[in-house]
Amino acid sequence: MTYGTQSDRLRVAAMAKLKKLSISEYLLQFIRDDYRAVYGETPPEKLDARVQC
Repeated sequence: MTYGTQSDRLRVAAMAKLKKLSISEYLLQFIRDDYRAVYGETPPEKLDARVQC
């Protein structure tokens, strides 16, 4: 993980370990659960969610 502070990285590592997941698996699960809570089963391709630079 390259984003966030050292404390953020330690927090996410602790949470991933608690759930017996890798950090990547934990973050993907978090994103998918959060997305589902907001958008339900709407495919992301149907949303205008492009990153604005």
